Amino acid sequence: MLPTNTSDIAVYVLSGLLPVEAQIHKKALVLFNNVCHQNKNAVERRLAERQLTVKTGKSNSWFIELRRLFWWYELGEAEDLLKTPVKKEQWKRTVSKSVSLWWYNNFLDQAQHMKSLKNLNFKAVTPGKPHPLLQLPSSSSYDANRLLVKLKFMSGTYILQSNRASFNKNSVDPTCPLCNEAPETLSHFILNCSLMSEIRKPIIANIRFEIERLMPNTWDSFNTDEKVHTIIDCSGLRHRGKLTKTETLRLQSVEFHCRRLLFTLHTERYRHLQIINVIKNKATSAVHSYKSNISRKVSSVSQTLH
Repeated sequence: MLPTNTSDIAVYVLSGLLPVEAQIHKKALVLFNNVCHQNKNAVERRLAERQLTVKTGKSNSWFIELRRLFWWYELGEAEDLLKTPVKKEQWKRTVSKSVSLWWYNNFLDQAQHMKSLKNLNFKAVTPGKPHPLLQLPSSSSYDANRLLVKLKFMSGTYILQSNRASFNKNSVDPTCPLCNEAPETLSHFILNCSLMSEIRKPIIANIRFEIERLMPNTWDSFNTDEKVHTIIDCSGLRHRGKLTKTETLRLQSVEFHCRRLLFTLHTERYRHLQIINVIKNKATSAVHSYKSNISRKVSSVSQTLH
């Protein structure tokens, strides 16, 4: 679904999944609680008591590593759980919440230094759950295909001419290849490219209408960057923690039109670039043909003179 150059943080935040390391930590912490529930004469429990008592912090013992995980995820002391085990289901919930929250905060800290994720709304994300917009049902299989394009915008992996210029240290012209009026940035592509204006206007009108139904007097108060951010990730329109059924349907309508806009712009851009490439190839071929004809005529004249 996502390009191979997508940042790990974007993948984890969008999917709600945790890294393999975090999954191992959760299983180890749950397993330790199971050991704590064993009879005091059980080999595993006696081994846990001995290791936690005798081994130092420099030890590679599995139980010492568990102690570090307790500190890491702020779960108290391993010895306390050994003395007073927690009910298994309750402990699973506690571990899951603590581990998910720690990794979510870790992702948030790293994302602040990543420009590619500036349009991804982290505030709406619940640790351990998929991004809210990915939880909304798709109206059709065609709408699901639109989501694939939108995910590239959300993860910051959609490549425009300004990105190519940045990657190539400005050896590539950042000017929009469609209108040739300004650098092809996100805001230009989504809101300002004149070649796209006719297909953009009606969809933007639909987005504005649905947002005004959800949060009146909002769209017109947005600046350009806020409009771009909303189109890419409209989960910021969730002004309260939990939406009513009506509000959820309206947010779903906003997301539907945002996906439609980005997908339409994407396909139209691709179509025009294909046409431009065909014209360039024909022009290049014509130039080569012209040069070849000139070369033959010169050669013929030269032979005649000799």
